[in-house]
Amino acid sequence: MLDLLYQSSITKVLHSAHQDLEIFFNIKESVPTPLFDTQLAAPLLGYAQGIGYGNLVNEALSIELEKGHARADWKRRPLSDDMLRYAADDVIYLGKVYEVFVEKLKAIEDQSSLNQKLANLIKAETYKPDPDLMWKKMFAAKRMKGKQLDVVKKLAAWRELTARERNRPRKWILADHALIEIAKLLPENKAALLKIDKLGEKTARRHGDDLLQICHDAE
Repeated sequence: MLDLLYQSSITKVLHSAHQDLEIFFNIKESVPTPLFDTQLAAPLLGYAQGIGYGNLVNEALSIELEKGHARADWKRRPLSDDMLRYAADDVIYLGKVYEVFVEKLKAIEDQSSLNQKLANLIKAETYKPDPDLMWKKMFAAKRMKGKQLDVVKKLAAWRELTARERNRPRKWILADHALIEIAKLLPENKAALLKIDKLGEKTARRHGDDLLQICHDAE
C-alpha cells in the first residue's frame, strides 16, 4: 500500500494535508507526490479560508455528511458499520470535490499562490524545520533582547530536538508560555524553576538540569 501511495503516476488528494503528510515524512523522510490539497485550493475558488471538510462537501456537492463520529474512539476495534461509513465518506466525496475543483480551476489563470502552497507541502523543511529558527514561531520571543533572547533561541532549539527524539508534540515537552517565562526570569535552581507558570513538576524533574544549563550558558 505504501508503494502505491508513492507512485508518481497517481495524484494523492487530501484535505488539510499537513498532519497526514507529516506521518508519511516520519516514515520515509519524504511525502507522496504529486498531491492536491482541497483546503488550500478552496479560497481560490471562492470558498472560505480554512474551510472544514464537511462544510466543503456541503457547499461544493450539496451533500451533508454525518457528524456523529468526528470525536469517536477510532482505536476501538472492531469499528462499527456507522464508523466505517463515516470513514468511507472521506474517500468517496473527497474524490468528487477534487473533480469539481479541477474543472473550476480551468477558469483560473493565475494559480501561482496555490502552486506555491502545494510546493511547500512537499518540502522537507516543512516537516523538519531548522531547530535554530524555531524561536521565530513565538510572537513573544521577537520582543526580547540580549541574554533573554539568547535563552529563548537555545530553549526553542532544545525543545525541537527533544520533541523529535521523544516523538512528542513540542508543547508536550515545554509549553510556549513556560519557555518565555524561563527566558524572562532566568532561574538559577530547581526551586526557582518550579515557580515558572505552566512548567509543571514533571517537566522540571525530567528536564530541569537541561533547562538550567541553558540559562547558565546563555550569553
